[in-house]
Amino acid sequence: MSSAILDQPAYEPSKALAPYAVDAEACLEAEAQTAAGVILSAPLAALVDNLKPVSLSVTMHRVFTDLARLLDYLRLIENKVQQDQLLASTFSVFTNIHKESLALIEQIDADMLHLEGAHEELLSTLDGISYAIGHEIGRVYGFELVGINDPQALPIRAKLERAHGLLRNCFQQSTITLTQVFDPMLDGEELFNDFQARREEALILYRDLWNLVGLARRADMECDQFSVALLLAHLKRFRDGSMCYLMYRDWEEYERFVKQVTAARRILEIGPALEGLACYLETLLGQVRLRSVLTNVSFIVPETDDEQ
Repeated sequence: MSSAILDQPAYEPSKALAPYAVDAEACLEAEAQTAAGVILSAPLAALVDNLKPVSLSVTMHRVFTDLARLLDYLRLIENKVQQDQLLASTFSVFTNIHKESLALIEQIDADMLHLEGAHEELLSTLDGISYAIGHEIGRVYGFELVGINDPQALPIRAKLERAHGLLRNCFQQSTITLTQVFDPMLDGEELFNDFQARREEALILYRDLWNLVGLARRADMECDQFSVALLLAHLKRFRDGSMCYLMYRDWEEYERFVKQVTAARRILEIGPALEGLACYLETLLGQVRLRSVLTNVSFIVPETDDEQ
């Protein structure tokens, strides 16, 4: 068994998701919605069907199907979170993901012991996937979702979105990495229906943050009425536009930095406020650059906004 399972913190749904992880009926409902039929994308299904020997094809089909089912669970969660429907079934889906992820790790570790036709690269990749899934499961259920019922904790929606994003990236990257052992030309855009849309959203977000960083640095350097007013106008436009592509957990902190700049009245106040905002925006920019959908994008230097 992978050491990732042994090293991860103990997880008890009754503690991590209390009082939200509830009845078995909601859990069964979530299972039924995904068990109805997990369908692999056409390129992936074709790849698996052509693998030889047949035992290798069967094993890889099972692994890819399990990963696809876990991603289907996450789509159920995403729909609930976007609609602010934080119902019992949402938390039951997280419980199912935990259970089935550990089962997948155990199955991968067992397959590696007697996988006919497996070469060193495949075995190494499977071992890496097993470790990565175990690591992220430990991170999500041993940290991100612990104390979700604590009134002093981050808003529930923010914590759920953070956990959802970590798991989605893990399962998608595991699928891509394993696929490229057999066909290096296949990428996320071909394997996932939503991959291109998420990449475009991330690129828009990156471009707008890049522009905001430039405006904030300019305002910090010049500290004149025009540059500050221009920055504030763009900060408002960002809030009304592409901020929706930012992680929900970052919204509150973004608003806090903007309020500090807006409230500053003297040079001694505006300078530190602008510096803090610029540093924060640069941190956000770095986080967006690390998103899995931008992994294979050779680097983007966005065009500067014409209004600058």
